[in-house]
Amino acid sequence: MLDRRSLIEDRRDGLRESMIELGERVAGMVVEGLEVLRTRDLERARSLIAADQQINDARRALEQEALLILAAHRPAGRDLRLVGVSLEMVSELERIADHAADLGRLLLRHPGWNPDSRAFASLLDLGENSRRLLDEVLNGYSQGAAKAISSASETDYFAIDRDLDSINVDIIAALRADPASAADQVALLWMSHHLERIAERATNIAGQLVYIETGNLEVLD
Repeated sequence: MLDRRSLIEDRRDGLRESMIELGERVAGMVVEGLEVLRTRDLERARSLIAADQQINDARRALEQEALLILAAHRPAGRDLRLVGVSLEMVSELERIADHAADLGRLLLRHPGWNPDSRAFASLLDLGENSRRLLDEVLNGYSQGAAKAISSASETDYFAIDRDLDSINVDIIAALRADPASAADQVALLWMSHHLERIAERATNIAGQLVYIETGNLEVLD
């Protein structure tokens, strides 16, 4: 018979593996969201939105598992931090999936979307930087490299800020040149918002991973 410690470790490790799997699925949605923007494929947009419901279902299952571990095994120390952070992390991942799906929803609302080319290029740069930051954070979770990815996330966020500034400048220029393009520019602005929020939530996860390892709460901006 497994002793109490082994049971906690098995449940903890199972939860961690499920979190890694969820993270991979969410990261895949972000990649697909960027492809939807590049291709402006409405069918892919609909598939992306449908995938979001599966992430919602996975979130509920993982939250239930984390709560069961807390109630049944009363973990302590790092185990307690890992299980507790899982409740926060699964929420952030679910919201990242929402932001990715919202890219598809925006495209469906604006099927003839025709953004300014310079602003669109900046939007894709923003998306790629957000995607890379998320990948670094999730790799840090799977490899236990929280301290390394916390500094990387700060560096990546500077690039994201620059992308947002560039998008805003390009949108203003496009509106001045063609006021009739306002609907396209507003859609692009909302898309940039969702991509920036993906990066923000990935940075939140980075701070949570530092807490697992050190017990210290950090706010990474």
